[in-house]
Amino acid sequence: MLCQPGEGRERLTEGIYLPTSKEEPLGRLERALALTSATAHLEAKLEAARREGRLPRGGDPLEAGLAAGLLEPAEAEALQEAARARRDAIEVDAFSPEIYFAPRKGQEQPALE
Repeated sequence: MLCQPGEGRERLTEGIYLPTSKEEPLGRLERALALTSATAHLEAKLEAARREGRLPRGGDPLEAGLAAGLLEPAEAEALQEAARARRDAIEVDAFSPEIYFAPRKGQEQPALE
């Protein structure tokens, strides 16, 4: 219920601060949810075409969908934007090994093997 926009989610999250800025982690997550929900029907269309053999397995499904006439360029761009938003939301806490393994106050430097 919380993973899909709708009345139930609105009711459960009423009064919770939901930032709209994609600079804030929760804002990134909300943006990814909105874009993914808005393009779910396009993902389903590509998956159905793949199952029916109208699109090849493997390769770039967006390029194949465009070439087969299943997607309009604007739809492919919307899918790409949703994928970028999901990646951005997932990478919120991505750190380089140097930063991740850096000593914290009062700790020794761990040995990297």
